Amino acid sequence: ETKANRAHLTRYSAGNIDKLRVTYNGVPLGNVRSSPAPMVPPYRLLSIGRFVPTKGFDILIRACGILAHSGLDFHLTLVGDGSRMALLKRLVRRLELGDSVSFPGFVTHDRVTRYFLEADLFVMPCVVDSTGNRDGLPTVILEALLHRLPVIATKVSGIPEIIEDGVTGILVAPGDIRAMADAIRFMTENRARALLMAERGLERVREEFDPLKNHQGLLRIYEEVLRNAVAPERRLL
Repeated sequence: ETKANRAHLTRYSAGNIDKLRVTYNGVPLGNVRSSPAPMVPPYRLLSIGRFVPTKGFDILIRACGILAHSGLDFHLTLVGDGSRMALLKRLVRRLELGDSVSFPGFVTHDRVTRYFLEADLFVMPCVVDSTGNRDGLPTVILEALLHRLPVIATKVSGIPEIIEDGVTGILVAPGDIRAMADAIRFMTENRARALLMAERGLERVREEFDPLKNHQGLLRIYEEVLRNAVAPERRLL
């Protein structure tokens, strides 16, 4: 869960806000990349997820159209599958990005590490869809930071709880194509700054998303609830 989820639930809490606790899901910390991303051209951009509206991959592709037109040397790999695959491929063809964007399809979790290790930069362009549906805090962002990748993401739901703009990555407004393109270019032109943000992001993941620490925190909450519970037989006295 995230603080964004907590804020949403307070609308239905009937005044019991103090009973809403935030415990982040953990992510295995053993798969940390030993060295930073090269960050040299052609810049290897990576994004991973289901091809559904909330992921905003069409925004990223359009941002890449701007970058290609401006002469940036890059290649985007979009890992995943879903209902919008054909739409995204048509968009790539229409923007004449066929040589700059690849779709390897669905990849099992044990094979996705290869893509993290080959990337220079991770981009997660999440948006709120037309029904109000949105992502919470995509685990792939945490995994990208564990692989020491600079991250660009959007200000949606719980994402700002891990990506602090200018500190652990770059945040842009959801759906802002130009801002997304500018953020990607900034990262490629400011390698030292990008890698510093990646290191700070890795530290944030270690601090906030350690599964052992977070599971212990959840256990303490259960213990507290049990201590404060009134035994059924006492309610009759």
